Amino acid sequence: MLDRLEQRPVLLGLLIAAIAQSLFTIGVERPSILLFDEVHYVPAARILLDFSHITNPEHPMLGKSLIALGIHLIGDNALGWRLFSTLFGSATIAGVYAFTLLLTRATRPALFAAIFAMLGQMVFVQARIGMLDIFMGGFLVWAGVAFLAAMHAESRRAWGYWVASALLFGAAVGVKWAAIPYVALTGVAFLWLRYRDPKRFGGMHWLPALAVMGIVSIATYFATFAPRFFLPHRPDDAGPADPVPVRDAGAPDAGAGRAQLSVELVELAADAAPDLVFL
Repeated sequence: MLDRLEQRPVLLGLLIAAIAQSLFTIGVERPSILLFDEVHYVPAARILLDFSHITNPEHPMLGKSLIALGIHLIGDNALGWRLFSTLFGSATIAGVYAFTLLLTRATRPALFAAIFAMLGQMVFVQARIGMLDIFMGGFLVWAGVAFLAAMHAESRRAWGYWVASALLFGAAVGVKWAAIPYVALTGVAFLWLRYRDPKRFGGMHWLPALAVMGIVSIATYFATFAPRFFLPHRPDDAGPADPVPVRDAGAPDAGAGRAQLSVELVELAADAAPDLVFL
């Protein structure tokens, strides 16, 4: 079975992505309360949906816009907060597979790289919570895939992959500014790889290549602020950066939320080991 799938790397990659999506989605709505930095990003996404003002300005808008889109499609609930995190998690696993496949030109190392990434706690946790890191990571991984594809491609196709890489890097910066060093590292890697073998990247000249990388990635970054044009207020008039949600009179307090979290964690453990017998 595996030997047959190795002959069809695209099908194998899609299968890995489907398995990852299932793993990341099952039980993602539990716990049903905001966890970790969801307390910042989910309220910011809610405000963004209202087109009232900008909040959480210490990060760009793309990641919060994706969370807001999930809330718009599914509802203001745990699944809505985390829907696009699961999608980007599975896309990240598929990207690891594609990156390793292009790097090694072998299916089996790519398969094991994807499995290790899928079972690692970093991607697993980030893919099941409404935070920004999985969005940035997904864009960066696929930007690396496009970079390697450009390195191996002929001239015309190399330019297409190169522009795609610049678009994805710009989107990654549009999620978190922490992605900026990766754009700079890409330029350095391009110069070094092309110096070692001028035929790489379809023989494209270094100056226009770096210019395209810079212009396209910066333009993409600014394009991620498109929702800003629908806001009636200037960011200076927005109010506090991190809104503190107002609790309704009938809403549970923090102690009740912690108690609910404990109960749901116990239920998750019971579901994971239904046959466990304590002696």
